[in-house]
Amino acid sequence: MRLKRVKIFGFKTFADRTEFNVEGGLVAVVGPNGCGKSNLVDAILWGLGEANARHLRAANSQDVIFSGSSQRKALGYAEVNLLFDNSDGSLPVPTSEVSVTRRLTRAGESEYLINRQPCRQRDIYELLADSGLGRSGYAIVGQKEIDQALSASPEERRAWVDEAAGVVRYRTRKQDAERRLTAARTHLERVEDVLRELEVQREPLRAEAEEARIYRSVLESLRSVERGMLIREVATGFREVEALRVSIEKSASLMRAENGRAEKLDSAVRAIGETVSELEREMDAVRNLQQSSLTGVERAQAEVRLAEERLRGLDQLE
Repeated sequence: MRLKRVKIFGFKTFADRTEFNVEGGLVAVVGPNGCGKSNLVDAILWGLGEANARHLRAANSQDVIFSGSSQRKALGYAEVNLLFDNSDGSLPVPTSEVSVTRRLTRAGESEYLINRQPCRQRDIYELLADSGLGRSGYAIVGQKEIDQALSASPEERRAWVDEAAGVVRYRTRKQDAERRLTAARTHLERVEDVLRELEVQREPLRAEAEEARIYRSVLESLRSVERGMLIREVATGFREVEALRVSIEKSASLMRAENGRAEKLDSAVRAIGETVSELEREMDAVRNLQQSSLTGVERAQAEVRLAEERLRGLDQLE
């Protein structure tokens, strides 16, 4: 497993997208002081998941993002991509090349990717365990670390030997298993405490449970009685509705019969009204005729009286 290529953007002094091809047996980066040689190493360390800002010669995690200059504005995020040759299968990934990417924004949002798939920082550590690039790795030696290596304690040297021997991954898994086992034991103790507490409360709870059982039994009986009463009320209601329906049908039939009779009576009334009207017209005609006759009689009587007066006058002349 070898590092093939490094892509950097926004990390420290790398304001432009920069790519380094580090394939080959021996690669050297040469330049004057202050040109950024150490920043390249810091970028590789940071891309591998380094969380301690002091190891990157920074005050905090945000300091690794390009902060701008007199001619360029600050960038919003930093990103480092490391491409490894995995043709020998050193890394537990079924691809010939493995890409590890780390990205950090000024808002503090951090993102890790393996072969462009989001992952956790822990996944990066587990991937690189036993490769010499892990958290206690020996593959990257910075300035002033040679003396520290020579004066290292036996425990520190043991860590380097363990990683070189390929047991760090298993030691980490063992530590994780021990932590989980300790947590399980703590939970088990808590469960035992709860069981003891429940044991103390069991007798009162048994009495309460018996009362609850009796209550549920009585409640079920009450619900059964209520259901029976409800069924009875529903049946009675159905019978009353049926009786009312029959009564309504009879009333409707009687109403239809009475309506027929009323229509016949209306027809008879209209016929009688017409007859009465005709009789009234005839009576009016008779009255008119009678009045005319009376007038003629009166006129005739007046003429008779006038004639009698004339006759008496003639008699007196003789």
